[in-house]
Amino acid sequence: MDEIITTLERIAAEEKTRKERIAAEAELKKKYDIAISKAKSYYLKEDLENALAFYTEAAGLKANEAEPQNQLKEIKAKLAETARQNEITNRYEAIIGIADSLLIIKNYEPAIATYKEALVIKPSETYPHSQIKYIQAEIKNDLREKEENEKREAIRQEIEKENRFRELISQANNSVTDKNYPAAKQQYTDALKIQPDNAYAKRRLEIVSYQLEKLKTVYPEKSVVKKDESIKKEKQADKDAKPAEPVLAQKQTNSLYAFQTNPIPYTAEELKTKYPDIDFKKLPPEQPFNEVAVDSKENIPMFNEVLTDKPRLEIADKNKKIKLICQGINFEDRSSYVKLLIQNNSDNDFLTGSMMLTWKRKSGTVIKLYPLYIYPAYLPIVKPGNEAVIIYVCKSYNIADDEKLKFELNDRMNKVKLELSIKGSVYNEEFVR
Repeated sequence: MDEIITTLERIAAEEKTRKERIAAEAELKKKYDIAISKAKSYYLKEDLENALAFYTEAAGLKANEAEPQNQLKEIKAKLAETARQNEITNRYEAIIGIADSLLIIKNYEPAIATYKEALVIKPSETYPHSQIKYIQAEIKNDLREKEENEKREAIRQEIEKENRFRELISQANNSVTDKNYPAAKQQYTDALKIQPDNAYAKRRLEIVSYQLEKLKTVYPEKSVVKKDESIKKEKQADKDAKPAEPVLAQKQTNSLYAFQTNPIPYTAEELKTKYPDIDFKKLPPEQPFNEVAVDSKENIPMFNEVLTDKPRLEIADKNKKIKLICQGINFEDRSSYVKLLIQNNSDNDFLTGSMMLTWKRKSGTVIKLYPLYIYPAYLPIVKPGNEAVIIYVCKSYNIADDEKLKFELNDRMNKVKLELSIKGSVYNEEFVR
């Protein structure tokens, strides 16, 4: 009986143990399945950290199961690669940040080098390439802008020099007019420092130097420079002296032409008969004048000087019947006095009409030098076989030796047009005289 009881107890104990084992195995399987399920779910979501934790848990529950072990190896490898890539990305982003900062402050060359350093880390990235191209374009733009600014500055300086040169030349010419030759010499010298090869300034400096030497020779014990006030007083004294008497032009050539002292060689009745439609007391309507023209009576002394000067020039036109000759150019008070002789070799009267002196500059620009006065006031009627003098007065200008003046003269009927070409060098030689 005791044996039966013992046997039954043993069987009951074994059954209990079996049931407990089965229950434990079932619980283990349940935990394992849950761990594997969660691990797979996190893995599919690419949440490798949680997947690693649950695969580790599953491997701890069933060490002999291959799936958790294999997945753990794969996840650990992926995590290691991710860590490596993150480290690369962090280094790349840090370098890009430095490069961007250099670009912002326009430190272009170091910025390019830093972007290239980033490309070594991530060669396939497009951002560093685009930034390098942008910087290279900016460098070109900056260089082009710098060159343009330098050109503009050079032009500005040239304009400033040109303006200063013109100012000095103007001052020097005014000094010459006032016969203040030392000041003129200094001003021409300063102008030549700006334009050392300027022919006009060189020529004027030679003229002034010559005048200074001449004055030293003529007046060795007197001051060469006159004060402006003394000059004004002398001029006023000249004006207050007895009025200058006008003189008539005299024959000054060996030509066969008869010289007309009277510009209008006909009586009023004869003029009405010969030229009923012309009022010779008035200038031709097409004759323009400078807007500051003054009554020629104020210039009688200068006209007398010009009329009594012996001819120095013989610049003639090509017309065979009516010949126009420039005999000289005088200068006074910033005015030029052009002395001209008209010779009539035709069978008809030459009715002196409108006239104009023009200046052709090196640039090609043509400037009209409108008359301030014309002498005689009654333009001559030059009879056949006769000659007569006219004086054309205009402002004097700084004319270069290689520039030209052209004088044009028409008859009142506008049937004859005479032209003279006067070289700038001749104009300046007359000024030196």
